[in-house]
Amino acid sequence: MSAFDAEVTVQRTRYVSQDSGWAVLDAHADDGEEVVLVGPLGHLEARERARIVGSWVDDPRYGPQVKVTLAAPMAPHDAEAVAAYLKRVKHVGAKRAAALIEHHGATTVLEAIDSAPRDALAAAGLTQHRLEEAVASWDRLRVVRQLHLLLAPHGLAYLVPRLHEAYGPTAHRVVAEQPYELTSVFGVGFLIADRIARGLGCGDEDPERGRAGVLHLLSEAERGGSTCMRREALVGELERLLGAAADEALIDRLIERGDLVAEGPWIYRRQTAELEAELAELVAELVHTPPPERDGQPAVADGLTTEQQAGVANALRYRLSLITGGPGTGKTASIKAIAAAASGLGARVQLVAPTGRAAVRMSQASGLRAQTVHAALGWVPGEGPLHDGQDPLSCDLLIVDETSMANLELLVALLRAVPERAGVVLVGDADQLAPVGRASRSPT
Repeated sequence: MSAFDAEVTVQRTRYVSQDSGWAVLDAHADDGEEVVLVGPLGHLEARERARIVGSWVDDPRYGPQVKVTLAAPMAPHDAEAVAAYLKRVKHVGAKRAAALIEHHGATTVLEAIDSAPRDALAAAGLTQHRLEEAVASWDRLRVVRQLHLLLAPHGLAYLVPRLHEAYGPTAHRVVAEQPYELTSVFGVGFLIADRIARGLGCGDEDPERGRAGVLHLLSEAERGGSTCMRREALVGELERLLGAAADEALIDRLIERGDLVAEGPWIYRRQTAELEAELAELVAELVHTPPPERDGQPAVADGLTTEQQAGVANALRYRLSLITGGPGTGKTASIKAIAAAASGLGARVQLVAPTGRAAVRMSQASGLRAQTVHAALGWVPGEGPLHDGQDPLSCDLLIVDETSMANLELLVALLRAVPERAGVVLVGDADQLAPVGRASRSPT
């Protein structure tokens, strides 16, 4: 493979993945050569110039291509390219872009707007309201442009939309000054944050590197089904992750500053420890308080095994009941029998499951209406659930199927919303794979 290192002008986008930033672009080199670019290019747009570094490859299906390792955007170099950039600003079309270039000059217009956006954009003849919107639009473009310049050299420009959405106008400063904070953004794990930080000059001794590594390892353990790790195991994994000796005193410092919580030899992330403690309190309340008294005896469905009949009786006798078993062990029949018996006594029954697919299966198998936990709680994205301890669910018995699929946060939110004296039946398979997210059990 021969190396490629040249400045190009993007002609068009053939394909782009919004999730990964991987794209296929048509471009022209300065000598007029047409070239197909493949790689982390989702941040580039038509008519934009960029410095491309990569290697020529001969794809058996599509022919010669450049496999890109670096794509650094360049400032527009002529009036046409500057106009194309200005037209990205809200309310600035072709005529207003031309007016701005004529007023400020093609080579200095972008600098003039950067220096004084409101004054410079006023030359486009915008009304006051549109001028304010144009200034806000320019500020967003400027942040995105700064992020591109920081991340493109590392092949990470595809992260720009996520980071801008997460941090808004401060995104550039967060990347430049606190790169390890990026691990909190979806799709940016420790390895990517570490790559950015090292590109910005952060070394092995940076204390934030160790902190980010510890929190990353605990988060990965949670995704695997454990809410905590033993101290010695955590230190060992940290050394492997960092590629250097880990200072065990780092764990104690993070405990002192409130990032971590220690329970004997077990180390938790603070947020996870708090959720687990709250879950224990919610479960204890369900276990130690009696259900409401109901008149009459529950009707027992035909065809149930002795164990299933006991399960139905216990679901009505206690506030918390667990039903577990693998496929084909009669969990669905038990759900249907419990719901029917409770309804026969005048109880309001609500059926939920963690995922949409599980809720559909629950409805089809039981013949009763089921919802996702999020739908039942009225969970608004970015705002949280509408139902909680102050505004509980409207039911006397809550039956949760596929409970092992619920992560710790979801299960706590659901139990917070259980009405006073209402019963809860948790149904699931103890051997099912761990949920994606904080699990509701520790590795003890």
